[in-house]
Amino acid sequence: MPGWLDSKPTLTDDQTRMTDIQLVGSYAVCPTWGDGHHTGYYTFAILRDRCPCAECTTRRAAAGAPAPASGHLTHESHAPAQSKETA
Repeated sequence: MPGWLDSKPTLTDDQTRMTDIQLVGSYAVCPTWGDGHHTGYYTFAILRDRCPCAECTTRRAAAGAPAPASGHLTHESHAPAQSKETA
């Protein structure tokens, strides 16, 4: 149907699978998805602010920031390693 926009498209796992990722300068990444599109980029700051892991959620709550709406990433920790001078 011409001019019709599906606001809730049904995408398969293959379509939403990341197949490649390119660095954009030193501040962002641009993924390529299984359905072939590669428009847009995600800054490291945005990715950090939207991280759904327990550690980041706790950090945001302590700072009074809202939790991310949704996410699929999981990881144990991504706190920077402490040097011997700061430990």
